[in-house]
Amino acid sequence: MCYEATLLDVRVVNVYNNEALPARDLESGHGESFHITLGDKQVLLDVGWKGRRLMHNLDVLGIDVDDIDALVLSHGHRDSVQNLTCLTSQSESDSQNAEAH
Repeated sequence: MCYEATLLDVRVVNVYNNEALPARDLESGHGESFHITLGDKQVLLDVGWKGRRLMHNLDVLGIDVDDIDALVLSHGHRDSVQNLTCLTSQSESDSQNAEAH
């Protein structure tokens, strides 16, 4: 029997949540946001509640919103989607497509 495997370089960073990491100068707020790198693709899972804090943490972590390939919203509660307009207004991209399933 022959097995074939493809390995991906995967990195998950908790950008925003209820517990800040003061040593890294990150700010906390209600909700969650994760930056996921899959090979050369970047995904942001949820965007949390406070826009200024999310943008601050992305900046501290060196994550450019224009480099994010996809945004995934896990559910429609404010703690997951409240910062959506803040995030998209910070993007310099002319193309912002959305799909809902």
